[in-house]
Amino acid sequence: YVFDLDAEEKREDLSLAGKFSVDAENCGNWTRFINNSCDPNLIVRTVNYEAPAKQHPGRLIFICDRDIEAGEELTFTYTPTHAVAPEDIALKPRCSCDAENCRGWY
Repeated sequence: YVFDLDAEEKREDLSLAGKFSVDAENCGNWTRFINNSCDPNLIVRTVNYEAPAKQHPGRLIFICDRDIEAGEELTFTYTPTHAVAPEDIALKPRCSCDAENCRGWY
């Protein structure tokens, strides 16, 4: 249930250490139960509107990436494809999203 608020999706930014993370293992709202998918219907962004980013990590927002049918599970990708070093893929948890484009890990 850990989510980096300041994670970058660019390969060249992988060496940057994260400053802000959300750990919702023991408490949090319903969003901590949104599952991973390699073909997600949501994207996650950090929005900062109350203070400069250095003072406040911002808030996570979920944005529809496509039309979502009534009763369809809400999903997002836990780890963007290009944000993982190739040598680290074997260490990643196995994905079971059943998407046609499933990469096999998250």
